[in-house]
Amino acid sequence: SLWPFFFASMALMVVLGIQRLHFALASEWFPERKGEAIGILYAFGYLATAVFAVVDGSIYQWLGIWATCITSAILIAIGTMVFLRIDTDRIDRNEANVETISVSKMKMLGFESKWVKWCLLGALLVAIPRGAVVLTSPRYIEIRGFDISMTSLFESWAIITLVLLYAFTGWVCDRFGAEKVLLASALGYGVLWSLFSIGLSPWLAVAIYLIPIVPLLLVSNDALLSRFSTLEERNRGLGMAGAAAYVGQAIGIGLIVILMTLLEGPEISDIDVYHLAYRANIPLFALAVGV
Repeated sequence: SLWPFFFASMALMVVLGIQRLHFALASEWFPERKGEAIGILYAFGYLATAVFAVVDGSIYQWLGIWATCITSAILIAIGTMVFLRIDTDRIDRNEANVETISVSKMKMLGFESKWVKWCLLGALLVAIPRGAVVLTSPRYIEIRGFDISMTSLFESWAIITLVLLYAFTGWVCDRFGAEKVLLASALGYGVLWSLFSIGLSPWLAVAIYLIPIVPLLLVSNDALLSRFSTLEERNRGLGMAGAAAYVGQAIGIGLIVILMTLLEGPEISDIDVYHLAYRANIPLFALAVGV
């Protein structure tokens, strides 16, 4: 029934949080190529997700739900065996010139570098208008005149471009500096989606939706966090970055739902409700860029 399924889904999302540890591990194994390693991990993760989403959907259609569950269980078992073979001693932490962190600095927000907190704040602030505008934009595009099959095609194309850019972004961060990439991508993201929020023609809105800037934001921010955090702090820092992004998106979605509910009425069209609610997020994009 619905409620057991709901709580099982919550438990699944909780354990999926382990994926953030992969990025910390990659930054340890490739200290001189942190950005490239993190970017390739992002790209492979999205590609694998897309492939198995198609495969599992076909298995479900042909063989039913239990075949899908068995397939998932087998994949989880394979992943667990791979994790057990990871050489945890590959990095000699005693010879890494990492200072021992005192107990007082092992608090949730205690980091050696002050810039870790700024990276976390930036991730949170970008995620709020992202949740409000970007994650609700497919429905907005449908209201502007595109049917759901077309928006699904747009979504597929966006994922393909994300995979390609993720694989390339890390190299760019290592070559030109993650802080430059982060600032440039924040500016581009804020400007483009602020224009989207004003209310452009349908095809211009779709064009902005298809421009892949998120990989630049995520990879550069994770690369900076890896640079500013010690080995002992890195798992915690990258995990908190993922948490900040999800919390920010949840806040943004909550705010947009409340705002649109307040704006709805017989005297205002659905498109105008979207435009007014979206425009309220433009200052949030500016704030994130400023941070």
